[in-house]
Amino acid sequence: MIRRYALYDGKFQVLTQDSQTHIRPDDAASFYWTQVTRPDDGELQALLELYNVPEDYITAALDVSEVPRTEQIDDSPALFLFSYPIKHDRGKFATRPLSVIVLPGEVITVSSDAPAFMDRVEATYRGIGGDEELQNFVANVAWAICSHFVEDVRELNRMIDGIEKEVRIADKPKIFMQMIDIQKSLIRFDMATQENDPVIEALFQSESFTTSTRALDLLRDLQIENYQARCMIEEASTIMESLSDLYSNLIAFNLNVAMKVLTSITIVLTVPTIIGGLWGMNVDLPIDHTPYAFWILILLCAAVSYGLIKYFNRKGYL
Repeated sequence: MIRRYALYDGKFQVLTQDSQTHIRPDDAASFYWTQVTRPDDGELQALLELYNVPEDYITAALDVSEVPRTEQIDDSPALFLFSYPIKHDRGKFATRPLSVIVLPGEVITVSSDAPAFMDRVEATYRGIGGDEELQNFVANVAWAICSHFVEDVRELNRMIDGIEKEVRIADKPKIFMQMIDIQKSLIRFDMATQENDPVIEALFQSESFTTSTRALDLLRDLQIENYQARCMIEEASTIMESLSDLYSNLIAFNLNVAMKVLTSITIVLTVPTIIGGLWGMNVDLPIDHTPYAFWILILLCAAVSYGLIKYFNRKGYL
């Protein structure tokens, strides 16, 4: 899907289908934004013919394994490839690439799905309005990505707090699966924010961004937001490692308690078996001919078992 916007007086307006086939429908707009989401083969070919950009600039965003990078050769369009987070399920997050292609007077964003933060950027520009400089729009997109990481890590932190409370009272398999999902998400986030760092630095080094005071302010905010995301991810990862150790220790402790109780019960039940086996031999034994021998043995077994139970209970084995 391809949608084109033109920025008039700080606000985006969606271009009509006819005007989308021309690079410059008119000269009144501050700049243009082409949003590409899951393009098919026909749309991909049309984009390549319309903008004359390298094919890998677009296809890179469709490869889920692509890593963030920057690319520009001579006077060719600049590519800034970011990683952004997506949510599959509760506690299950992944990352996807986003291509930001900067041309004179135009920005193209390409992604394999429709990122929620891009909808917020669009809504802001279509609502209260935004900066009229193209560089500021690119910085706003990058800042929205970092902000999205921060929001998702906060959600993971809330889940970690819930797991921390549950793990103290139960060792449910569901908790273990949640911990695995959260750890995988944090690993993906950590790699993505680290790989986004060089791209953010490349924005700082780009001449087109350093000439705008507003763009520089946005880039500084972007650095702070990305640093905050990385710190939060590192803290959450450390907590998860501690929780994993705690969970493993809790399982081992509960297993030791169960084995201790079962062993004590086995010893208690062994006493009647030994006594019954001794008086079951075919030889003369004390009280063998006594009429109340059976009840005497029952009382003896009960007394010894009771004594063992009291002893084990006092030692904390039961």
